[in-house]
Amino acid sequence: MSLKDELKAIAERIENGRSNVSTEEATKHAFVLPFLQAIGYDIFNPLEVEPEAVADVSTYNGSKVDYCIKKDGQPIMILECKHWNKNIDSYTKQLSSYFVNSNINIAIITNGIEYRFYSDTIRPNIMDDEPFFAFFITEIEEQTVKYLSFFTKDSFHSDTINQNIQDLIYTSKIEKVVKKELEDPSDEFINFFAKQIESSNYQRNRRNEFFKEIITQAINKQVNNSSVPVNTEPIKIVEIDAEIVHSYSKEMKNIFDIESLTGIRLFSGIFHDTIFENVNFTEIYKTVVAYCFEKHQSEMLNSSAIVNSLKLGTEEPINSPVSLSNGYFYTSNKSNDAKLIAVKKLLTFCNDEASLLIQFAE
Repeated sequence: MSLKDELKAIAERIENGRSNVSTEEATKHAFVLPFLQAIGYDIFNPLEVEPEAVADVSTYNGSKVDYCIKKDGQPIMILECKHWNKNIDSYTKQLSSYFVNSNINIAIITNGIEYRFYSDTIRPNIMDDEPFFAFFITEIEEQTVKYLSFFTKDSFHSDTINQNIQDLIYTSKIEKVVKKELEDPSDEFINFFAKQIESSNYQRNRRNEFFKEIITQAINKQVNNSSVPVNTEPIKIVEIDAEIVHSYSKEMKNIFDIESLTGIRLFSGIFHDTIFENVNFTEIYKTVVAYCFEKHQSEMLNSSAIVNSLKLGTEEPINSPVSLSNGYFYTSNKSNDAKLIAVKKLLTFCNDEASLLIQFAE
């Protein structure tokens, strides 16, 4: 039986029998162990699937990680299980604790239906906030089977798995960008198509409105017309994305290559998935602070340099307070150059130096 067929069989078992699976332990035996068996691991051999693992894994409130997956006797993944009706969002902190105290760089959390795979691609031995791979076993697609095969016993190789993880991360990012553009084309996406035709004499405001409608219709027609195959080659998506960025920014500079913003007007900026156009640096400053605080709140609060630089605290600063989550505030009452210094300091602190690009107005 192929991997896809085995996963479908588990999905059918879940659909037909989950109402009779009333405990976490029953979830493990009915749904999770068959999954581990489907991807090639001997669930009856503790040298491959060790329950209640102790070796190299710390305890969390007195409990142990549910399973340690091994190959050739060496731990390669840890897996934590919850009851099938539990939302696993509430248990990632627990998984992160196991991860930090292990020598393994792949951690899985599941309720037997949803599976999330995590690693430490940003900071060594610190589990990433976002999974690099996630799926519902009841909604298996061909692409999911392909990616899952990286983690089967026969295909798992320590010298290639990190590259596989990177591939999955960028695949997910590209898919999110493409999905967003297909659902609601951005001005940058529209401008990419407008560049391909003579549209300079078309009134700009009307052009954007009209082109957005036409492009959306064309995309929907392409997707819905089975006689016209949609080109989904990853390399093509990358080329389109690069063209959009190139046409959007004639000459963008990394923020660390800029010494001063005094007397300079910004044209555009890119920070992770956010694109700025015709904004002042204050808006970029606020976006960077909010992003870093969401990702690294505890570390920022424990850094006196960052706290002092931003005037970060639970008391509203006297001048120009800006609200963050969890009752914290920081000040926007700084010159552009002071904000530039603060942004550089913050991005360095968060190991995110390559993320912010800006372009000056001509």
